[in-house]
Amino acid sequence: METNRITAYTKWEDMAVYYSNVVEGLPKVAKFTIGESLLNSLLEEGSCLQLASVCKGKQKLLALLDKADGSNARLVVGARILCRRKLIDEHKYGILAQFLTETGKLIGAFIKKALGAV
Repeated sequence: METNRITAYTKWEDMAVYYSNVVEGLPKVAKFTIGESLLNSLLEEGSCLQLASVCKGKQKLLALLDKADGSNARLVVGARILCRRKLIDEHKYGILAQFLTETGKLIGAFIKKALGAV
């Protein structure tokens, strides 16, 4: 399971690089408001995935994965808001949505796997 969590973290890194580049390209007013909030969620998700890759306790693992899942949900909502406010184009949104969906599916699979190991 550890290898799979490391894979999720690697996928997250790819998403983080793209997402942070998108935030850097936002107008100042958006970059320092919603962009800052999104970057915080991005870093929270990454730190939870990194900690989950070395976590030994089941309850702590589930808590970390749940927190990562919540951060991923905030990033999905944030990307959609950026697109609807026309701060990013549909193409960038599509790339973000693909990264977020893939990361979310991996996190969900690990949560199910951890719950199944009851």
